[in-house]
Amino acid sequence: MMFSRYFAGGLAGLLLCSQVAADAASHRQAAEAFYAVAEADDPRTVANVVTNMIAQLQPGLRQHEEILREFALEIVSSPEYADARVKVYQDLLSEEELRALTELFQRPVFQKYLELRVTIAKRNAEETVNLFRNEMSELARRINESAQGAEPAER
Repeated sequence: MMFSRYFAGGLAGLLLCSQVAADAASHRQAAEAFYAVAEADDPRTVANVVTNMIAQLQPGLRQHEEILREFALEIVSSPEYADARVKVYQDLLSEEELRALTELFQRPVFQKYLELRVTIAKRNAEETVNLFRNEMSELARRINESAQGAEPAER
């Protein structure tokens, strides 16, 4: 009787472990499917962005920009890079969310948005700059008002 209770408990634990492993594999597959549709950027483009960011943070590396670009391309083309990105998606999104996002990203209208996102961002930035440019006199007025209201510093 005692043996059968332990056996049943052990079997239930084994089944639970195998279900958890299957769920994790399914979640991983959903993350990989999402990565396949979400990461549409060419590795060279990503390497160029990374190179520019690193060169801004470390200006001394600008003289070695081509070596840095080649190194960045190696990294963003590596299986480790893809695995790290998939893990982030898997950690932050549920399997159901990943499947829904994959479906969304595969729709033609979303593909069109992806094609236009750089143009959209550029146009939005231009419009924002124009709004600021048109309101510079108001900004100058507020700065002058603030400067006039400021008390002289105590000596």
